[in-house]
Amino acid sequence: MKAYIRIIIIGVIISLAVNRFLFRPWVVENIGGGFLLVFVNSFPNFLEAVIGTILVALLLLQCRQQFNLPSKNMKNASVYLLASVITGIYVVLQELKIHNLGGENIYDPYDVVASLVGLVVANIVITRYDLTD
Repeated sequence: MKAYIRIIIIGVIISLAVNRFLFRPWVVENIGGGFLLVFVNSFPNFLEAVIGTILVALLLLQCRQQFNLPSKNMKNASVYLLASVITGIYVVLQELKIHNLGGENIYDPYDVVASLVGLVVANIVITRYDLTD
């Protein structure tokens, strides 16, 4: 796994912890509303989309490598786009409460926006820097 992917994963874990245990409680207690509250509540959805896209892309690349699939000749950028689409379907269906595979969920349009932004950011990063060695 490339070093930048490890950095992203560690960064996501640290960001989630800081947001959940420090930043979000402080915003709720001291600010109470507005953009900052929306941000701290939707930020985990952004991170979920980033990590989900990377993991699905890695799984698709591994399947392409291991099995003699028709997609064997598929370019990496196409694999990354497919990973974003698969992750996007999962995340949006979860946000719309079509399934609860990721746990209990409360619909919030800002969460959908944060998830979509995370999908786009993840796709740009993995397409630009490529996951393959």
